[in-house]
Amino acid sequence: MKKTLVVSVITAAMFNTVNAAEIYSNDKGFSYEVEGDLQVQLRKDFEDGANLGVEFDDLELENIFNYHINERSNMFAVLSFDSADAANGESDAGTELSDAYIGLTYDNFTLSIGKQDYAIDDFGVEESYEMNSDSSGFDAQEDDGDDVILVQYEHQYFTLVASTDLESEGTDSEGGKSYDLLAITSIDNLELMVGYQSQAESIDTEMTDTYGISLFYDADFATFGGDYSKVENGSAIYNLASTFKATDSVEVRLGYVGVEPEEDDSYGEWYTNVTYKFPEQKKLSVFAEIGQSSEEGYGLGYLAGVRFKF
Repeated sequence: MKKTLVVSVITAAMFNTVNAAEIYSNDKGFSYEVEGDLQVQLRKDFEDGANLGVEFDDLELENIFNYHINERSNMFAVLSFDSADAANGESDAGTELSDAYIGLTYDNFTLSIGKQDYAIDDFGVEESYEMNSDSSGFDAQEDDGDDVILVQYEHQYFTLVASTDLESEGTDSEGGKSYDLLAITSIDNLELMVGYQSQAESIDTEMTDTYGISLFYDADFATFGGDYSKVENGSAIYNLASTFKATDSVEVRLGYVGVEPEEDDSYGEWYTNVTYKFPEQKKLSVFAEIGQSSEEGYGLGYLAGVRFKF
């Protein structure tokens, strides 16, 4: 599920102690925090003939280390692990290192280097728990890497995030390369997001361009969003999504994604989900979702689950 738009792509994850459990801190400016996202579902996949089963969507644990240098700067490091593939029974899977990077914040700038998401990772308005389709053209491409340099600048009226995944030829992490840019701005309750990526999957392949635009409007009683993205010589993907609160503790989301491949027939997928957050424990929730895909070989899918966050 996508995050609320106009987020601080790095610093919100690093320094918002509301979303993390502080394990240790001292009077010299060092702190260690842990964030967790554990999600277990009872799910029937979209694929025709699929059976109901237990699926682990998230089993993530993120370690956040921070040194406060002065009033204008911090140094941080992030080390996160995901055990979902191992729990889902993939034969060769173990606990996966999903992020490992260090960084520096200085005033409104943030620089981070290492294994991490690209700038375009948070593009779009999609609000599903599980989808059969890619949620955007960027989702259809790679959206993270091992040799990523990411820079973020936050202004009063806009946020800019740029990243590059180094080719690293001749090193242990040799792979493809990518250049990514995400720009976000807001006017009152309207948010505009523009994304661009130029990527090669390996040293020997040509660069592929992907671009996208997204609009998101908060009408107080509900939110409404739409996005469009296109992969060069590939699919065009668009989303429509809306969210509203049925009660203080119950949130309902509706969405549709349309996929227009370069050569094959177009298809669509709709979904709706409901989430209940316990009033006494907002980070504990139960949820259910139903959706249907018109892609050949796929149909109705549904799930119900529990999510623990800290």
